[in-house]
Amino acid sequence: MESYNGTEQRLQLRIHPHKQIEYQVLVDGHMANQLDALLWGWQGRVFAVPVWRDGLFLNQQILKGSQSIPVQSLYYDFKENGLLILYHNENHYEVLEIKQITDQNIIVKRPTQQNWPAGTTIYLVVLARLPQQTTLTRITDKLTRMHPALYFVEPEKHEALSGGVIFEDISVFTLPSERSQDMPENWQRKLEQLDFKAGLVFVEDLSKKPAIIKQYRWLIDSHQDIDAFITFLYARAGRLHPVWLPSWQQDITISAAMGKQERNMRILDIGYRRYYQTTLGRQVLCFLNHDRTLVFRRIITSSAGKPGEEIIALDQPFGKIIMPDSFLMISFMSLYRLESDAVEIVWITDQLVQVSLQFRLITQ
Repeated sequence: MESYNGTEQRLQLRIHPHKQIEYQVLVDGHMANQLDALLWGWQGRVFAVPVWRDGLFLNQQILKGSQSIPVQSLYYDFKENGLLILYHNENHYEVLEIKQITDQNIIVKRPTQQNWPAGTTIYLVVLARLPQQTTLTRITDKLTRMHPALYFVEPEKHEALSGGVIFEDISVFTLPSERSQDMPENWQRKLEQLDFKAGLVFVEDLSKKPAIIKQYRWLIDSHQDIDAFITFLYARAGRLHPVWLPSWQQDITISAAMGKQERNMRILDIGYRRYYQTTLGRQVLCFLNHDRTLVFRRIITSSAGKPGEEIIALDQPFGKIIMPDSFLMISFMSLYRLESDAVEIVWITDQLVQVSLQFRLITQ
């Protein structure tokens, strides 16, 4: 909920998010006939759906009657009382209910009904429904394509830990955006315009500051990092919880050395004293060291320096001599929230995902 001057009030409506999975199905011949029959009789009912992007392989044979499946499922979404499928093809599979998950095994509630050789694929199974309308594309008289968008019956529960780097009790998101594409920024002002269609047009800046929406993009290539990223998203709870986000730009350039206990930093003149004036959104600096560690300082005041310079006073000294080249990068760090409650994760392979998110600057 937003007030007239851009101030926000955000409330959490759902404890757990609702999840949807989309993929493409291409079938021909007899399988196309089976798909037609399945939709005819079952479209409005609940499906048990393998999560095809997320497979594990058996390293050894499982004999009939076994209740232990020897796989390491850490960072996968298998859960106790959930379902899994041992899968060879569409006619040769077995669905089992999970009893317990250990470091080296998944224990199921009933014994397997047949032998399963090494190399068999194990998939997570979820309960999901199709929407009211689903489109089939008849490519030829025998070839059919379907792009199902199935939504989970149960809300998705996941650990929501902020963890990592913390500044002033709020997480710092330290994963820079992937830079193979341009990073757009949308600067908005909450302006009230009064036009009587005669004479001058009156414009008032209600918020007195910009609302910046940034686009970030990541390629993440391991299940451990993917799980950490999803944990970060759950901790945000959509638009509810903010996060510190460095700009990852060279926003400040040091122009002179600083003593060990000195707090005044001389920088090249960027108009900080004139335009920023230590407003929210431009009060905190993120210093990237040459060893890739981060240091944070808050700007207390700013003043004029020599021609071409400004002086910013930091909240605490660095405890060492600082030279103009002591840091790889000095960026503004601001509080942002997600622009949307909905997040799309695109699985390129079973180990590689692409995520694109928009963040909105918080200046209140």
